[in-house]
Amino acid sequence: MNREIKFRAWDILNVKPKMVAPNNGDLIGWHAPSNWYNCYEIMQFTGLHDSENTPIFEGDILEFQYTDKCEESGFGIVHAVVSFERGMFVCKEIGFNYDRSSELPSSLYEFMSGEVITIVGNIYEHPEFLP
Repeated sequence: MNREIKFRAWDILNVKPKMVAPNNGDLIGWHAPSNWYNCYEIMQFTGLHDSENTPIFEGDILEFQYTDKCEESGFGIVHAVVSFERGMFVCKEIGFNYDRSSELPSSLYEFMSGEVITIVGNIYEHPEFLP
């Protein structure tokens, strides 16, 4: 099994915060400041890509389009945030309550069965998507 492991980071100390890919996503060779945990939010690549072949990372906000004959347009849209919980990448639908500890959010792999999946932003650059 061959799995690409890479990361990106949100630079929270920068006057104008920005997304960075330290050492092309390879954190092992990255010479970070000793207080890196106060400077960056680290996000891991999920190993999956959206419909436009863009890599999906933790913190990304995804838009899922699916066929829905009940909708006038013929399709429905769901927005969800990618996170890593309980040993797997999951999608939390925006606006849906996941505070019940007995229930798991949906696996990202389950959501990938949607017809059109697009990254519409991330939680750092587009907080307006969050409730």
